[in-house]
Amino acid sequence: MAGQGAAGQGGGTAPALERLFALPRYATSGNAAMKPGLGRIKALLAAMGGPERTFDTVLVAGTNGKGTTAAMTASLLGATGMRVGLHTSPHLVRVTERMRVNGREAPDEWLGAATEKFWPLFLSVDASFFEATLALSVLYFAEQEVDVAVVEVGLGGRLDATNALPARVSVITHIGLDHMELLGGTLEAIAIEKAGIAKRGQPLVVGALADKALAAAGDVARRTRAVLVRAQDVLLPSPLALPFAGSHMQQNARTALATSQAYLGYSLRTDTARRALEETALRTGLRARLETLRENPRVLVDVGHNADAVSAALDVLSDLDSGSNGLLVLGMLRDKDAEAVGRVLARWQARRPTSDQGASQTGAGWPEVWATGLGSSDAGAFTDVPNHRGQSGAELAARLKREGCHVSRTLDDVMQAVVALGLTESGQAPATAGRNILFMGSHLAAANVMAALAP
Repeated sequence: MAGQGAAGQGGGTAPALERLFALPRYATSGNAAMKPGLGRIKALLAAMGGPERTFDTVLVAGTNGKGTTAAMTASLLGATGMRVGLHTSPHLVRVTERMRVNGREAPDEWLGAATEKFWPLFLSVDASFFEATLALSVLYFAEQEVDVAVVEVGLGGRLDATNALPARVSVITHIGLDHMELLGGTLEAIAIEKAGIAKRGQPLVVGALADKALAAAGDVARRTRAVLVRAQDVLLPSPLALPFAGSHMQQNARTALATSQAYLGYSLRTDTARRALEETALRTGLRARLETLRENPRVLVDVGHNADAVSAALDVLSDLDSGSNGLLVLGMLRDKDAEAVGRVLARWQARRPTSDQGASQTGAGWPEVWATGLGSSDAGAFTDVPNHRGQSGAELAARLKREGCHVSRTLDDVMQAVVALGLTESGQAPATAGRNILFMGSHLAAANVMAALAP
């Protein structure tokens, strides 16, 4: 298995990290790993000596775009000469991706030693994996003497462990219908949960929210006496060549720029802001946001896993693929809203019939869709994902088809798709030159594809 476990880390730190990965994780245990409330993280930080008090914090929440916006914000603040920590989750390959300072990950040796030192503490407070790694990130940032840390919220906001940090600026990038079983079934309810990170007297930056979500977030800001800042009022540098494709990335950049201005109290020079935004991937290490892994065939990978993310990704794929060569390889965990994704795909296939080439051989519209298993009992690639979260390719295909989406191929796991497309030396497929292939649906799937296609 590539990524997401201690096996992705180096050398003698593995035993310590095996312990860390034994803590309840949302990636493997789903809602069973969710422990709402701030008591445990506060106990961890207090026992560590209050490292969160040694630097400023920017909190970034949102249904989509929060990881990208957090990375862009870190790049912008780093362009001023400050020492900037960046905490994002989940990680793709190494857990140290969660804790970066000026783009550099925490050393494996540091993480192993810190895990050993605080292991009894983690057990004593019944910490989750997320709470433990967040506390370790904060400790690392303090030891590295950062000026400010940009921290991506895990899930929701109000009761998320990150909300224990004394944020100077709080951010909501986007509100969509995801994790509804935990956050509520309406945009307003989800907005209220995410706006719970707002702090009295401090800026609450909001991205392009739907009217109802914006109104709900505004109500929370008024009650907490936070200062509402609308990112839509900020102008981006022009021209701007972002390292991530898609018009939605322009909105993430706008939100990040508004956040940097809210924190700094002034606007960056246009050339400084442009360079920082354009070099976000280089400066922060952010990956798998419609990232191109190969050129011919063009292979892209994205961590998006909900209907809004799939819709935005297909906008990009459509621009790249003027013919009928677009292929979406989708792997999703069982607790994700595959039905909503299926409806998005059905609309695309209905409005863009394929010509007599490429995917039209399947009798479907554009894009062609392959469904792959992820962590299911018949898929060996992700054996640490239990069956209650795992989903076979057949199960995913059935859910998509019920919404009118045509699925042309079903596979046990994403690595079978990599081989079937002839993207590895062992691949036996016909030539795929000229195709535009997008893998998405999960961080887990993205990690395996990236590992398989690494140079």
